[in-house]
Amino acid sequence: MGFASINELIQAENNGQTEYSAFILRCILASYSSGVFYDSSILSGPGPVFSYSGKQCAFNSATMTQFGGIPHALPKFGINEYIRKFGIAANFICNAYIQMVDVVGFYSGISLNAQATINMDNTDGLTRCLSDKNLQIIAILQSDVDVNANVCFTINYTNQDGVSGCQSSLVKSNVGSTKRGQVFNSAATNFAGSAGGNLFIPLQAGDSGVKSIQSLTITPDGVTTYGNITLAIVKPVLTTIITHGSSNMSSYMVYTEVDFFKDHNVMPYIEPDALLIPFINQSIATTAGNTFMCELQTVWE
Repeated sequence: MGFASINELIQAENNGQTEYSAFILRCILASYSSGVFYDSSILSGPGPVFSYSGKQCAFNSATMTQFGGIPHALPKFGINEYIRKFGIAANFICNAYIQMVDVVGFYSGISLNAQATINMDNTDGLTRCLSDKNLQIIAILQSDVDVNANVCFTINYTNQDGVSGCQSSLVKSNVGSTKRGQVFNSAATNFAGSAGGNLFIPLQAGDSGVKSIQSLTITPDGVTTYGNITLAIVKPVLTTIITHGSSNMSSYMVYTEVDFFKDHNVMPYIEPDALLIPFINQSIATTAGNTFMCELQTVWE
């Protein structure tokens, strides 16, 4: 956790070793399906809209300094930063699951329009989280696609121990959930009628994480008229839920808050210059203007 006692934590906060960030996640599209994860950074921020633009089918490193995300302490040599509190409220009735990740890097502009093996360029590799054995892959739609489109693929990757040639489970697209920003395989039921509901790509049995992606192979199981995705390599940071909301904007102050020191006795560690992005899965479809109000407090030693 980094702090040996509550006294050390309070002293750090009194010394100004803390930062508060308030930000809004707003649904800018007319509607967004329920029960599907979507990437808030593509839709409305926090900070500048982050569209995963970069070298096509090649690894692009990602940091807060480059792309924004949720603001936190600027990278400084020798400090360790942790999340103390995260709070969220909504201006509409909902139950929502929030997964915040640190986007370490991404492979951009991968076309799923033909049955093929698409090789990835790893000339530039990881620059952060080099020793982390729990990095995961998220597949994100970079553009809207046909609601009737469906596709399957597998991913060949190098695992947490540097072993290459590992293969993911077969990944199947959502059904009728094909808007920009949605996570490709996160619907509870995919087009093949089998269980989905994954934020992260299911890895080969026994693997806990990835170091890089070598290729993506589109299989003949689906109709390959899909569009472009990005494959993001991420470090999971925190999870929480919001179990209420209100149609009255004045109810923002009634919100769900997690105090990680008090509630869990473990504060999530943030890598220096981490690109923090929230992914949201909500219980009802949104309409334009639906809004989440969020607050993040970090502290460092």
